[in-house]
Amino acid sequence: MRTDFERHLLLLLTQRPQIHLPSVHQLLGLCRQQAHQETNAAWITFWNLSARYFNALRRDEPAQWSDAEAATAAQVLNGVLLHQSFANLGPEAVNDLDTINQMLFLDQADALTRGLAQSVGEHLSEGAAWPEGAADSARLLAQLAQDVSLAAVQQLADALATQLDRVGANPAASEAQASLQGVEELSRLLHQFAGGTIGTPEPAVLSALRGAA
Repeated sequence: MRTDFERHLLLLLTQRPQIHLPSVHQLLGLCRQQAHQETNAAWITFWNLSARYFNALRRDEPAQWSDAEAATAAQVLNGVLLHQSFANLGPEAVNDLDTINQMLFLDQADALTRGLAQSVGEHLSEGAAWPEGAADSARLLAQLAQDVSLAAVQQLADALATQLDRVGANPAASEAQASLQGVEELSRLLHQFAGGTIGTPEPAVLSALRGAA
């Protein structure tokens, strides 16, 4: 597995800044296969997070991947290398895997919230078009949070995704403002998690998301 993974990942990296979709598809398949075969919960988390990362690179149109996306690939590779010798390592290997999983989650979650904050903010401040795929981004964030058992972020991201589906492509100003507050609250919770604290969503933010229509 490691040989195949390294080969496809190296090809993906050497094609930068273009996204080499055949490599992405191969890497996605390898991650899903490993997740299905794995019995260790922490490794299942790793393979699921990695699969979501590669799945997000499968874009419908030719695109370049960002520096942040490329950096996340290094975390995936670190995990693959650790997996090869994990059984022969001591307790510190468990901590190493936990760190890799946290970074894989935060890298992807931060990118999603930054993108949502920028696009929703531009709609409110500059009258830019309402972002397509915003609800999908929120749903992906909820799935990532579920992978790492971060219930507070999952709850808020689910509420945001539902609200974004409900308001459609032409939200009222109050609805867009509620969306932005939801994104900002997600950013706050992620910042707390990165610092070692598990926060809870502000009730007023959840209420606004659930009540906006």
